[in-house]
Amino acid sequence: QASVSVLDDAVLVTLPAEQTARDFDLLCVDVLAHVGNARAKWALLDLSGLLVLDEHGFRQLEGLSAMLKLLGARMIVIGIRPGVIAGLARLGIDLTGLRGALTMDRALEIVRGG
Repeated sequence: QASVSVLDDAVLVTLPAEQTARDFDLLCVDVLAHVGNARAKWALLDLSGLLVLDEHGFRQLEGLSAMLKLLGARMIVIGIRPGVIAGLARLGIDLTGLRGALTMDRALEIVRGG
């Protein structure tokens, strides 16, 4: 189960080490609801604990990013492990569709306009 917190105009979501396809489906619904209810401008997804991200999970994140744009919010994916990125690249997945930050501090700088 992902943990969700609201920080000013951002929703912070921390994902556990393992996510199933069903977990990603529920995550999308949950994040959209929190962003809508909080009228947040940002969704910050902390994936630093996520051990594996397959193509389906990545596509879910891309879809979530597109849906958030319809709500007027933007998404930053935080802390994706280098091995996960390399694995997705080896699958031929275009990684340019998501905005990333290495650390939570960097994501918060982006949110604050830095």
